[in-house]
Amino acid sequence: MPGKKEESYFVGVSDPIEVRRNILESSKNMIHVLQKYERFKTLREKKIENITRLNQTIKEINTLISKLKAELPKPPKRKKAFKEEKEEEVKGKPTERKPTKEKSELEKLEEELNKVEEKLTHLE
Repeated sequence: MPGKKEESYFVGVSDPIEVRRNILESSKNMIHVLQKYERFKTLREKKIENITRLNQTIKEINTLISKLKAELPKPPKRKKAFKEEKEEEVKGKPTERKPTKEKSELEKLEEELNKVEEKLTHLE
């Protein structure tokens, strides 16, 4: 048939041993890449698990803090004393400054607790 071209099914390979060696080396490299990818996937899964555990722990801590705050006694209010000082200043009487009393342990603990809560809310 004059219009058809002959199709060749066989191609000559000049150095078949070298071609096989190159194919095997590239296959080994692909296997190494796939192994690294699997390690990466497991690390990612562990990271996600750790993050979820951390979030659960933070939620537990927040609920415990709120329960603790509910159980702690309320500190006395100081608004009346502050208002009386202001009234004395307005009347023109010189007011004597009372020496500031050191904070009680309860107030110190409440401040530390507030600081911890602020840090936890910033993490979320």
